[in-house]
Amino acid sequence: MQYLAQLIEDTVPAGHHQVFIRGDSYGRHTPIEGVAPLYGSRFNLGFVTREHALNNPKWHVGCRLIAAIMHHDTFHSLPDYALPATVPVLCEDPRLIFAYAGQPFLQERVDAVSWVRAISGLAEIDKSVIIGPNVCIGPDVSIGPNTLVGPGAVINHAVIGEGAHIGANVVLGSPGFGFVKDNKANVVVTFPHVGRVIIEDGVTIMAGTCVCRGSLADTVIRRNAKIDQLCHIAHNCYIGENAFVIANTMLGGSTTIHDDAWVAPSTSTIQGTEIGHRGMTGVGAVVIRHVGDETVHVGNPAKFLRNRKEGE
Repeated sequence: MQYLAQLIEDTVPAGHHQVFIRGDSYGRHTPIEGVAPLYGSRFNLGFVTREHALNNPKWHVGCRLIAAIMHHDTFHSLPDYALPATVPVLCEDPRLIFAYAGQPFLQERVDAVSWVRAISGLAEIDKSVIIGPNVCIGPDVSIGPNTLVGPGAVINHAVIGEGAHIGANVVLGSPGFGFVKDNKANVVVTFPHVGRVIIEDGVTIMAGTCVCRGSLADTVIRRNAKIDQLCHIAHNCYIGENAFVIANTMLGGSTTIHDDAWVAPSTSTIQGTEIGHRGMTGVGAVVIRHVGDETVHVGNPAKFLRNRKEGE
């Protein structure tokens, strides 16, 4: 359990966001046990967006949260009788502040004594790493502090930084799809993949995603990149800092995704293409040519639609 004021102070970057807790001393010392939806249980912290409040004028009816994050305008639009047992937390971006405040409650501390796991004694794993059941970790693996490895993950030939989140059934470091055809002998020869997967600090890779090891160089996912569920990241791909790669995306070999790019669901890229800094694709885009910096490309094949808007 944490007190509300201390939770906000510990999680929200100082100087960037103004957060005002109503209720003076009582509000600041409100005990918080976790985060929950708007109509969750007591001693939980939730949030309400401005849009939800506008579309649901009586949203506060039935709210059981001990504290709720909301926009200043949302609070001032409430009737005097509303939220008698809920401490309002006022800010400009409730969704963002809720995300920050929820961080301490995201990682579950679990007992793994009886779980079946196959972990090489040659792997370098920080003692703070949380490892789920049925995980396989090979000898050529290094995992940094405060990383979470979900159930069923298979990790080989990988270097994982600090504070990463590897979801359930993620596969890291499997060989890429590389074959060379010998037409004279009428045989297909497997091309060696000897590179690694480099996962930097703060990266999230969600359930069911596969990240192949590089062939002769490494596959690299830079700091704070977020990879959604059921994506395929082929050999030698590079994903930049703070980039988002959303569900069912397929990145062909040696694709480059630059910093702060947004790759929409079910995007496919052919080998060697690039999505530029803050580049964005539409849902189901098929990228066969480079997507420029700050541009949005959609369709099959993906074509320029417009420039990306500030804050988009």
